[in-house]
Amino acid sequence: KFGSRGRHPGLNTWLYLKQAGLDPDTDQVDVVTEKREESPEGAKKVKGKGAGVSGIRAEERLGSLIAASGTVWAVYVATVDYANLWRMQIMPPGPVEVCALGILILLHAKWRRSTKVD
Repeated sequence: KFGSRGRHPGLNTWLYLKQAGLDPDTDQVDVVTEKREESPEGAKKVKGKGAGVSGIRAEERLGSLIAASGTVWAVYVATVDYANLWRMQIMPPGPVEVCALGILILLHAKWRRSTKVD
């Protein structure tokens, strides 16, 4: 069995299997696709996928945005007194912790993605 997903999974899967020496046309391989259902509003939804705020992709984006903002804040704090930058003072609490929180959220999302059973 070979799983495929995406907007045009059939063509990509067919080409990949052909390049690997397998022929999906002669039923050497069973291609399993996602089950899609249409809601009453006409929007298509993939069954069994988490969406919205609790989705893995949303958590990844949130973590990377928080880590990036913490990095920008840390650079600002480090360079606000550019003339005394050579003294290498300890940074005040705040930006490093925000950056660490963003990295922690991003790592949690990556862990969720790696342990997802679908």
